[in-house]
Amino acid sequence: MRASQVLEHYAAGRRDFQYVNLRGQTFIGKDLSGVDFSYADIRGVNFTKSNLREANLNCVQAGLQRRWATCLIALSFFLSMLSGAACGLAGIMTAGVASPTFLQEYHPIPAGILVVVLIIYYTFVLRRGFLIGLVACALSIAASISIIGTLTGSLAGSGVAALAVAWAIVGTLTGAIAVVIVGAIAHSKTLNVLLTCLGIFHQFWAGAIAWLAAGIIAQHGIGAPSGEAAVAKSVAVARVVVGAKSVAVAFVGTDLEITARFFAIGVACSLVFLGIYSGIQALKIDEKDIYIRRIGIFIAAIGGTNFYQANLTNVSFREATLKNTNLTDATLKCTYFSQVKKLESARISATYLKDPQIRKLVITGQGQEQDFNRKDMEGLNLSRANLQYASFIGANLSKTNLQEANLFGAKLVQTRLERTDFTRAILTGAYIEDWGITIGTKLDQVECEYVYMRLPTRDDPDPCRKPDNRNEVFRTGDFADFIAPIFKTLDLYHNQGVDPRAMAIAFKHLVENNPAAELDLVAMEKRGLDKFLLRAKTAEGVNRSELSAKYFAEYNQLKKLPQKDAQLLIAAQDERIRSLENMIMTALKQPKFYTETSQNQGVIVSEQSGTHVNVGGNVVGSTINLGEISGAVYNVVNQLPESSDPDKPSIKELLTQLQQAIEGETELSPEDKADLLEQIKTFAEAKQMSKPEEKEGLVRKARKIFEATLKGLPDTAKLVEACSKLLPMILQALSL
Repeated sequence: MRASQVLEHYAAGRRDFQYVNLRGQTFIGKDLSGVDFSYADIRGVNFTKSNLREANLNCVQAGLQRRWATCLIALSFFLSMLSGAACGLAGIMTAGVASPTFLQEYHPIPAGILVVVLIIYYTFVLRRGFLIGLVACALSIAASISIIGTLTGSLAGSGVAALAVAWAIVGTLTGAIAVVIVGAIAHSKTLNVLLTCLGIFHQFWAGAIAWLAAGIIAQHGIGAPSGEAAVAKSVAVARVVVGAKSVAVAFVGTDLEITARFFAIGVACSLVFLGIYSGIQALKIDEKDIYIRRIGIFIAAIGGTNFYQANLTNVSFREATLKNTNLTDATLKCTYFSQVKKLESARISATYLKDPQIRKLVITGQGQEQDFNRKDMEGLNLSRANLQYASFIGANLSKTNLQEANLFGAKLVQTRLERTDFTRAILTGAYIEDWGITIGTKLDQVECEYVYMRLPTRDDPDPCRKPDNRNEVFRTGDFADFIAPIFKTLDLYHNQGVDPRAMAIAFKHLVENNPAAELDLVAMEKRGLDKFLLRAKTAEGVNRSELSAKYFAEYNQLKKLPQKDAQLLIAAQDERIRSLENMIMTALKQPKFYTETSQNQGVIVSEQSGTHVNVGGNVVGSTINLGEISGAVYNVVNQLPESSDPDKPSIKELLTQLQQAIEGETELSPEDKADLLEQIKTFAEAKQMSKPEEKEGLVRKARKIFEATLKGLPDTAKLVEACSKLLPMILQALSL
């Protein structure tokens, strides 16, 4: 099926394209979200910058078309010829430098140093990999030229020695790359045969060149004591190499000449074997030869299935074959790679799949008893994975799909878990000391009989178990209730001079005027010298942004009252306000004060306020209070007039819709949300201005901030769609 036909059917509402043949088609930049290409043949398909969000690509056949595979096989044999030629030339130059003619005309030092440099090169390539061998070789050549010049007063012979080593490097590298290309595109059952044929071809070609050229050099010499003689001999050697007669003469020589030829063949074949060895090690994903592997895989993926910069969020590749596929810079959030084949032969260097341990985990789903400490595992899809007794100390599991995962006995100590999905996961026996859950962390239907709030020690192998009674366990749903209420809160953060009286009155009025919110004060906390946090639990589904705006509106008014009026207001209130004021005063004198004692010793992260609180410990950090910012924006926007035309939305309504879109966008960080909310306030303030030039300057800056922020979001984000609709209407309402 052609790409145009697929797009036509997709636009008409069809999503099922199972078993279709799409080889060689192009979908650059197309929206194919939710499409079902399962069991399709997508070899050679170009999905560059396409949106495949939540697509079904189970059991697809990706990779190269046959004609591209044939071209790459031909390229590998060309590289094999180049490798053989380079190795042969390196061999005959080495033999030539060590020949009696060269030693008589120059000095034995260049020959000795050349042999030592080649030995160093062999040793480092075998033990430390090609890159380290190349560096060691370069340093050795530089040192040898310096030594030759110092000892002999001349650089004679050093150029030939350096050229011999250069050909050795070229031969090793090209041979290794040829092996990697063949291994990356070949099926496993034919790999050994192809590598064997490639090795024989290497040796035959290198040996033939070494035998012929060594005989020529043995008869005609390499160097000459004078410049004119050197030119003459060089011309003679060139004529011999080109002329068939001279080539034939190369087969006739003395025993010494034959010895030189066999020496050249030995060096050439050893370099061939070195290249083949490096290539095989690269295929085995040996870190020493990772650069050779990357070059080979890069070449092998040319013409293969291309997902460059594609959006593969929530895409399922279950049991797909992804050989020779380009996944560079693709968005792989919660992408499902269970039982994928040949993923190691794809271009994955710019993704989390480059880590062999993580790649194996997402493919097999088996990570029991493994160490993932301090690894960045954000956005992985580990649903149904077996992670029993695995260690994630200090790891980043934010936005990771752990639905139905088995985390029995896992160490989740200081693990980042922002918006992680634990739905129906097993957490029995897990260690959750200082774990970083957020209000976006899903704990629905978690199976957990007990947890540990601390890591075990020699003296306390069963520390801080919850429930405390070892004969009790959490019933179904109890663990989520135990852990969740502490972070479903309204955070009232005061970042400038705290007024305890105003706080007490404003909070009491907030409780009385909003009974449906079921506000219950759970924590007070002093931040720094003049900052303070009130934290209250709320009912499900309550609009915390609106509550925060109401609270701070009254609080700011009360702060402006003279002290005498404030005292009269306090006197008119009941004893509860006096009690709350005293509690706030007490909290201001202490680093931390809680009205309820929490049993949760883990880290609770409030996404609304950006506050990291270590319950029972010290403050870990603090950032932005979105509730306060939203309240301030709400107050400014609410002062704008309503539209005089009932059929036309007012700028007040437009800004309110934009504010709601920003606050509801999950792809935005708290910092970006704060920046965009400030720009809404700027739009509202610009509406009140009478001078066009001042209004235009403010609006221009706000637009630039919006544009810069939206560029970092995927095109499918809801905020991008909302801004494309609302911003032009807002600018029109501002008469710009």
